[in-house]
Amino acid sequence: MHGLYVEPYFTKGIMGVRIFHDSDYFKEKTYFHKDQKCMDKWINAIKHEAAYHDVTKKYDKLRVLGKGKFSTVFLCRSHEDEELLAMKFIDKK
Repeated sequence: MHGLYVEPYFTKGIMGVRIFHDSDYFKEKTYFHKDQKCMDKWINAIKHEAAYHDVTKKYDKLRVLGKGKFSTVFLCRSHEDEELLAMKFIDKK
């Protein structure tokens, strides 16, 4: 899982935000608002939260430790303090 993606979306003169994920299990969502400043505030807040959950921004995957039917366990290293840890990535397909 790589995280959520957030991008501005315009249709019929109304500003919106599109939220999507690169996997099949997350349904794309689009939200609209007539006020541009309000929409910009929401886009920035959503981008901040979406980035917070993107583990690739905090850890590097070093190598595969094990693989199962629905998940893969990786040896990872923290960007912050170089700590090594095992992280399980679950494939929900």
